[in-house]
Amino acid sequence: MNSDNEIKDDPPEPTQASMAAGIEAMGYAEPHTPDSDLKLFVALGRGQGLDGAERATGIKKHLLLNRFEDFKRAAGVSIATADFQHAAIIVLRRKAGR
Repeated sequence: MNSDNEIKDDPPEPTQASMAAGIEAMGYAEPHTPDSDLKLFVALGRGQGLDGAERATGIKKHLLLNRFEDFKRAAGVSIATADFQHAAIIVLRRKAGR
């Protein structure tokens, strides 16, 4: 029996493999490329923020933020964890041919 006062468990966090599969399935529309996505994640990982990502990619910050949110949705996460960023970088390095 469910009641309104019952505490519900949080859903399990996605695994790196499931996050990577979601990221792998993402497509590309201008101005984004595998290389620009990789530069976005590298800049964020280095603590350079969206300003650094904009300098590295030449893509406006609001478009980069939207793209980052697309990545989070594809990976099934609401918060950008280290596991999420690691999974994204692994997939993007391969997609960018690095």
